[in-house]
Amino acid sequence: MFNIDHKKYNKPAFFIQVLFMIFVIIVAGQLINLQIIDADNLKDRAKQMRQMTKGVILRGEIVDRNGIKLASDTTLYDIYAHPRYYKKNMSTEKIAELISPILQIDRWILSKELNKLNKSTITIVKDIDRETALELKKLNIKGLDIVKKSERLYPQGKLAAHILGYVNAEANIFAGVENTALSKL
Repeated sequence: MFNIDHKKYNKPAFFIQVLFMIFVIIVAGQLINLQIIDADNLKDRAKQMRQMTKGVILRGEIVDRNGIKLASDTTLYDIYAHPRYYKKNMSTEKIAELISPILQIDRWILSKELNKLNKSTITIVKDIDRETALELKKLNIKGLDIVKKSERLYPQGKLAAHILGYVNAEANIFAGVENTALSKL
């Protein structure tokens, strides 16, 4: 009934198939490049990005006319663990045994936290001093991150808070002298 010319319709279909195969070959080539050839370089770059910290901004002190400190900065450190990096190299019990005396936390509590292997990041402790952070860094435990942060202190408490302004937990400055001092930088 219908007379179909198969040669006429095979050319566009063949052309589409060739384009599709070229696309598949390009995607496969990229996957091979990323996952096999360039894998070590990408792992190193990812590790560097993971360990990068945002720049710690120290704003200096604010003192009254008598030299009494109203606001100052201090540097603190947070400790995080990444199970996917340490579970291959060292047991959680061994890590807990090493860091327990430094952090002054019971070994079994640390071991219990470190055994949460299904989590990507575990917060071990926050707001530790520089000396403790340096002791932990000397252990050179893979998967243990030490993150530096700046903390704003107000030694006089709420005295002149309405004039000073304040800095929130994310280091955002609000109102007062805190805001004015930053805008002049």
